[in-house]
Amino acid sequence: MGVLHYDFKGMLYDEWELDRVYTTGARTICEADVARYCSLSGDYSPLYTNALYAENTVYGRPIAPGGLTFIIANGLDCQTLWWMGAISAFWTSRCASSGPSMWATPSASP
Repeated sequence: MGVLHYDFKGMLYDEWELDRVYTTGARTICEADVARYCSLSGDYSPLYTNALYAENTVYGRPIAPGGLTFIIANGLDCQTLWWMGAISAFWTSRCASSGPSMWATPSASP
């Protein structure tokens, strides 16, 4: 039995730079994504699922659940392969957001 070759695609701990911005791909969150998330999680908050209710909130329209945005952000990070083999370096990492994640509505689509 031979030794399996592992092609390390991630970055080592010492290769990560503090305060550097790492850009990933982009993805639009749509109503179908929110519906699937709510179906799987059982979280049917009217803030995510009821446009009439959401209009009267501080956001003015439905927002995407925080858990959904985290899962999508994690998937985009995984696609970069930066994390591959280096996950222990990020046990104390910080994530930042510029505001609530609004999902795309048909009228807001280009």
